[in-house]
Amino acid sequence: MREEGIPKPQRGEILIRVRAVSLNYPDLAMLLGRYVSDSKAGLIPTSDATGEIVALGEGVDGYTVGDRVMGAFHSRWFGGQMPKTIDVDGYGKG
Repeated sequence: MREEGIPKPQRGEILIRVRAVSLNYPDLAMLLGRYVSDSKAGLIPTSDATGEIVALGEGVDGYTVGDRVMGAFHSRWFGGQMPKTIDVDGYGKG
C-alpha cells in the first residue's frame, strides 16, 4: 500500500471519490497473477465501485461535479454477442 496525491483529471477524464467498492474473483486473480490476460502495472483492482464526480477534465461533456456514478466491467459492451475487441476494451486494459 502507498499514499499518493489527488490527481488532476486530464482531457476526457473525470475524478471520482469512491464511496463503495467490492472485490470479486477477477480482482484477486489479477493481484495473484492468475487472470486470463495481463493487466497494467499499478492497477487498483475494483470490478464494482460507486462514487461521485469531484472534478472534470477538459472536454468532458454530459457530467457535472456531484453526479453519482458507477463503474462498468466492460464499458463498451452494451449487449448481444461479446465484441471482438473485448481483450483490449475490458477491465484493466483501457
